[in-house]
Amino acid sequence: MSATPTLYTLAELRAVRKPPFRVPGLIHRDLTGIAGVPYAGKSALAASLAMGVVGGSFLGRDWLTPPDRVLLVCADVGTHLQMGDRLVGMGMAETTTGVVVTPTAPAKAGAWAALSDRAGLTPSSLVIIDNLSAIVPDYNDSKACGEFFGCLRDAFISKGISVVVLLHMTEKATQYGPARLQPLGSTAISASLRHVIYVVPKGDGLLEVVTRGNDLEEPVALTVQMLSGAGGPSGFTVMAEVLVRERGASRKAKRATETLDRRAQKADWIVTNCQGRSKKATAEALAAKFGGAVSTYAKDLQPGRALGKMVVLEATAWSRLGTG
Repeated sequence: MSATPTLYTLAELRAVRKPPFRVPGLIHRDLTGIAGVPYAGKSALAASLAMGVVGGSFLGRDWLTPPDRVLLVCADVGTHLQMGDRLVGMGMAETTTGVVVTPTAPAKAGAWAALSDRAGLTPSSLVIIDNLSAIVPDYNDSKACGEFFGCLRDAFISKGISVVVLLHMTEKATQYGPARLQPLGSTAISASLRHVIYVVPKGDGLLEVVTRGNDLEEPVALTVQMLSGAGGPSGFTVMAEVLVRERGASRKAKRATETLDRRAQKADWIVTNCQGRSKKATAEALAAKFGGAVSTYAKDLQPGRALGKMVVLEATAWSRLGTG
């Protein structure tokens, strides 16, 4: 933290203000997190990001201010060698001098600034840290997390150098993806990140990439295909892009449709298999066939309830009504 705070007039603030993104909607000028479960493809995305130093785009979007130099801090054991393979596999020449890689993360605050100087970074440079857990093993240690992000601010961000940090996210998931998109660990992590890219693997190299951040006009969700080469990932192709709010509405409609389909299946099964049974006996049969509590089915079979809108019991005969 600076001993002498800088003061600005409003006019001075407007004069020094810069666009918030280096890559529109994806990479923030200050600090960006790339969050995902282990083996989601975060390191491959980091390599693709580093390709910006040789003119590459990132997930189909061009850099507004391409990096003149990229420092990759590969803190996990052996990952610096893997990163070299990834960069070459994506087409970077071995003679490229704009990328420097270190397998060691500084242990003290001042050492981060010294690393910046040794790497020859400028305000147009980019720092990629892979990954947070190798530097701060206890994600729930608010003090350690706060100190780490403070080092990044002092050594890089305050000098105009953009930083990207790879980190883990919650692994709790539903059939539609993670139950909640958020970094794993202390709230100090979420509070420090200006912008986050969440990476959700969908299988067969397909990823869902979702953006979150205060400077976004609207969060977007990208469907991305990871391309495979001889030595590993060779790049990414964006297959689709949708606004998150539109995706949410679509998923809500899909869930509603699936719920109706499941209810219709049960209603048809009742008419076929439960003739001559009382509501109580039918509820017991449903629980045995589809799982769930007998009491829940007994309630759902009442008129106007979930199944009661689809079937009706007259004496001991079940008949089908509408679609619910």
